[in-house]
Amino acid sequence: MLALLGVCLLAATAPIAPAVLQTIGVWVAPIIIALRLRAVAPLDALAVAVALWASTAAIGHTWYPEVRATAWAYWSVALIFVATRCTIRTAKDIAAVGAAYLCGCLYAAADVIGQARQLDTAIDAAPARIGAGGINANYTAYALVAGILIAVALLFVAPLPRLLRIGVGLTTVVFGYAILWTGTRGAQLAVALMLIYLLASTVNPRVVWIVSAVAAAVTLVAVPAGLYGDERLLWWQQFFDRQDDGLSGRFYVWEVARDLWYDNLWTGIGPGMFPISNALGIGAHSVPLTIAVELGVIGLVLVAATFVGALRSAAAGGPTTQRLAGMLVIAWLPVWLSGHWELSPVAWLAVAMWSRLPAWNGNRGQHRLRRNAAAVRPLGSLNSQGRPWRGVAGRGEPGGQRSRDATLDRRAVAEQRRGGGW
Repeated sequence: MLALLGVCLLAATAPIAPAVLQTIGVWVAPIIIALRLRAVAPLDALAVAVALWASTAAIGHTWYPEVRATAWAYWSVALIFVATRCTIRTAKDIAAVGAAYLCGCLYAAADVIGQARQLDTAIDAAPARIGAGGINANYTAYALVAGILIAVALLFVAPLPRLLRIGVGLTTVVFGYAILWTGTRGAQLAVALMLIYLLASTVNPRVVWIVSAVAAAVTLVAVPAGLYGDERLLWWQQFFDRQDDGLSGRFYVWEVARDLWYDNLWTGIGPGMFPISNALGIGAHSVPLTIAVELGVIGLVLVAATFVGALRSAAAGGPTTQRLAGMLVIAWLPVWLSGHWELSPVAWLAVAMWSRLPAWNGNRGQHRLRRNAAAVRPLGSLNSQGRPWRGVAGRGEPGGQRSRDATLDRRAVAEQRRGGGW
């Protein structure tokens, strides 16, 4: 109970105070993990390996406060990831953590809408982009996108009463309206992609999940590495209605990041070093490119393996969780390609939640198993017709179908437990 309460507090804080979690996560998350130490799995070790490698890559640059802060943030988000996975074991846990995150998003959305009302202007005429509580508008927008993702996930898998389901559904409308006021076009595109994916996945969840996962993986390699060709991305300029060239300077900073990465291919230049190393003093504005230039191929492989492992676990739960896994991948593709999300507590917490979505199917199987257990009678007992009961009823005997269902449920639960090793 204490562990779940701690993760809920982390979830509620993530959308409104990311800097706080990047600082205190190192202290809070280990306490939660200690309460659920037996639940640690190999995937959690991968997340810790990311933080260990970030600390290793920082050696030789630790006199820069930016480097120390970035290495510390990697430890915070990695441990938050582990704490979340260790704590969530049932559908009710998913509902509790998800509800806490939605509360934080509601606070952020209310702050954005409140600031917007003070402007007394139309959305497209707003003089400035709006973030919650002084936080970067892009972070607020993508945190609200994650809020929509989590709300949809709760509607799919959480055991919520009808009134609460209506309330969760209404939060998506509030978040969508607040996203418009942030002015983050990538987040607006993410919501559109999410809706398109949900509609397409109703036809064949497995095929759409595989196609979207492969397409996202190819895109996340081809665009940051420059294989696709930056000039082919100029159509985004028209979609985003930007007046400047090169996607708000991204073309220039991407070239600088690639040159530095190729010079430090395997180990990178150190966490937090890229903004110090370029003339603009800004980040690479691409999650794969940021990780590659700062942590090298080794760090990129570790982070990719962690996220792929988590999404693979999510997709293992069946058609419903496959739809949710694909929805997250497609919705976050814009920020992965053009923003900073690698040290977001929201990103690591949400992906950890997704890796536990199969708990919903496991719980359903266990409930059916308990419900059907009454159909399996002790050997030697008599059925309603006065005939000996064989333990598992045969064809034509009362309870036979339920007994066979119980056997299938046992197998389903066993397979779920074997498949949940990640």
